[in-house]
Amino acid sequence: MSWWDAVRMAWFYWFGLARSSWSSSVGLGSAPAWRRAVLAHAEEPGYVALRHARFQLAPAGVPWIAFLLLLFWSAIEATIFTFTLRPTMSELLSDLTGYR
Repeated sequence: MSWWDAVRMAWFYWFGLARSSWSSSVGLGSAPAWRRAVLAHAEEPGYVALRHARFQLAPAGVPWIAFLLLLFWSAIEATIFTFTLRPTMSELLSDLTGYR
């Protein structure tokens, strides 16, 4: 694991712990109304982004022409690579097994 991943995970852990304790204190009603209003205002951009993402990711159907062209092009590429790489793979396998 990279060092920046470790730092990132530690940051997420401590920030999540602080956020969880903050949310639980606000959720239990121990905080005044103005603190709940500030929290709701701070989280509002996240809700707006979530609504926008749901709208953008809504299924609009499958683009069948593009899908079929992708399959067709993949078949062409597979055919070309099969005939291009067959001698190389044959030599590699014969060298590995010792069979000529």
